[in-house]
Amino acid sequence: QDQAAAEALAEAASTAQRQGLSHAMDQASQAAEQNQLGEAGRSQDQAMATLEQMLEQMGRQAQRRREILKRRLAELADAVEQLVNRQTAQLDRLQQAAELAGLDEPLSMLRRNTMSVRDRAGAARETESVAAELSGAVDHQADGVAALRLGDREPALTSESASLDQLRRALELVREMADAAQREQMRERREELRDQYLELVRRQNELREQTAPYIDQADLSRREQAELRELGHLETDLRIAAEELAGEADQPQLFEHVHERINATINDVAQALFDARAEPLVVSQQNRAATMLQLLADALEQAMADEPFDSGGGGGGGEGGGAGEQPLIPPAAQLKLFRGIQDDLYQRTRSMHDAPAEVTTQHERTLQQLAVEQRELAAQGEQLIETMRRQRQMMQQQPPAEPAP
Repeated sequence: QDQAAAEALAEAASTAQRQGLSHAMDQASQAAEQNQLGEAGRSQDQAMATLEQMLEQMGRQAQRRREILKRRLAELADAVEQLVNRQTAQLDRLQQAAELAGLDEPLSMLRRNTMSVRDRAGAARETESVAAELSGAVDHQADGVAALRLGDREPALTSESASLDQLRRALELVREMADAAQREQMRERREELRDQYLELVRRQNELREQTAPYIDQADLSRREQAELRELGHLETDLRIAAEELAGEADQPQLFEHVHERINATINDVAQALFDARAEPLVVSQQNRAATMLQLLADALEQAMADEPFDSGGGGGGGEGGGAGEQPLIPPAAQLKLFRGIQDDLYQRTRSMHDAPAEVTTQHERTLQQLAVEQRELAAQGEQLIETMRRQRQMMQQQPPAEPAP
């Protein structure tokens, strides 16, 4: 916790220095004294923006703490695993040795190393239980050293076997903690990303409501055309924000596909608004963009609901990665997203079917677009099925978990 707080303070202080917080506040003061209120306001705005960024950085202490804990758990797991390997080797030597002379020194060194790792584990509240297991191993190792120095093989074997058992329990504990830390970090990433998508849905719906009054209006005034162009700029801002979310690491290919559709749809909306073309199609496309963004948020919600049942298999939607790692969007959540996209295509196709029979150029373009999107979605479905098949094979190849000693 202290390290997380220290890192947050250091980052906030660096931000203040880099962005010239003190200088901006001094400028605001000088401008106010000289009755240059506009300049004072701009400097104050700059200072406020810097302070907001600093507060955001300070507010990420919990996230930093989890990252630090995850890193330390990985280091602790490596250290305990080395102790297990060395204790195993020491026990094998004892079982095979004809003479006990000299075997006490390696075990004594192993005991000192175990004490060092125990002290590291005991320094954090979260790993005190690991330290307790290591303390037990240290005691058994001390008994083993004493027995070896007396030339008593059986007591030494008993002590070293007991030490190995406790080292294995310590390793199991720290691995469970590392898995829990990984799951918590993934849950946080999913929740944060879901909330960002929901915010984009809110913004898109708001822009649709602001656009709707202009639809099918004849002879828009210059002021109204300027207002539509401003809405076009806001749509562009929304598209850029969605693109930034598309760059989130570990997003599966299906998410990338949906983001491409969102980008194209919002771009068409923005262009129409820039041209002051307030057509019914614009609102329809705004609805569609909001629907796709909502589907992405729903997939992340599904991922959080299914978290206890997530399968290992790495990032990128289950395409590679180390054992125990969780994909940001597991296959079950991707399948929900796929179903939502297919339902959206069905509803749009049904709407075209129920529309008046008059065939216009726009009608034909819409039909062609639906056909293209259906073909692309079919290809995405094949890739999703292949990903699920590969993940199933990986799970079948993993050895069953060893029973606890």
